[in-house]
Amino acid sequence: MGGRKRLMTESKIRSVRKLLAQGTPPREVASSLGVSVPTLYRWVPATGTAGAPPQ
Repeated sequence: MGGRKRLMTESKIRSVRKLLAQGTPPREVASSLGVSVPTLYRWVPATGTAGAPPQ
């Protein structure tokens, strides 16, 4: 199908979630991907537990 190619792959989304869970600042994660923080949260919505340690 035509259209614009997806910038965020599933593997990138998994990596972003892992980095955020480890406490990496969202601005730093977004910068490393070359996207804005709002774009980052569009792909990986904040759940309120991103900075919480895993249980």
